[in-house]
Amino acid sequence: MSTMRMRSFAKKVARAFGLRVTRDGPSNRFQAIEECLQRMKTSGYAPAVVVDVGANHGQFHRVIQPVFPDARFHLIEPQPACANALRFLTEGNDRLEYHALALTEPGIPSVRLLGAGPNGGSTGAYVARPGERAPYEIVVPATTLDELLLKRIERSERAFLKVDVESHELSVFIGSIATLRRIEVVLVEVSFYDIENSGTPGLVPLVSFLEQQGFVLFDIASLAGRPRDMRLRMGDLLFVRQDSALVADNSWE
Repeated sequence: MSTMRMRSFAKKVARAFGLRVTRDGPSNRFQAIEECLQRMKTSGYAPAVVVDVGANHGQFHRVIQPVFPDARFHLIEPQPACANALRFLTEGNDRLEYHALALTEPGIPSVRLLGAGPNGGSTGAYVARPGERAPYEIVVPATTLDELLLKRIERSERAFLKVDVESHELSVFIGSIATLRRIEVVLVEVSFYDIENSGTPGLVPLVSFLEQQGFVLFDIASLAGRPRDMRLRMGDLLFVRQDSALVADNSWE
């Protein structure tokens, strides 16, 4: 079999398992977020509200908005360098709202962002841990998701929450306990080990916390290994409320 035919065959096999093979680089095992969203839509899921925590320049919004075009969107991003892009995206659209804030645990009015680069806007910018220092530090206002949106989301709206905040996800969830009761689906970026021994929460604490809030693991939307040896490093996981119609069918086939 020729190399080209082998690649075509491999892609067909991957699609049969619901995976999409990409050419984003050797560290990217697969990226299937859009396919996961489409499958949930086919199963009858249609959120009235989408909360995008860590919106950056609107990359995820451009993926999910065509899938759920009737939803209202809250784009949450603290980096000043992302402000122009998000204001442009939301200007004149009453279904999109931009919040220039960081989300964290209760009682913290501001946080330090590290690694944003000289002009900010990096997808790798992250909330500093106590005592941690790095170039290009900025201080940004912070709140909790409960303070920001609890009164604006109803359980009946089947809300979708995406959280991608570079290892600060657990702190975001701790500040979202009341709101999580009104969320049906959560998409969260996870680390599979404590990267650089920095105190990264890792997979188990996140899964445990979400299980305590009534969510079950529903799907794996992406996986990526580190380029050096392909050790599994990061991924995007989908969680669904245990009483959702999306997880009611537990049949094998």
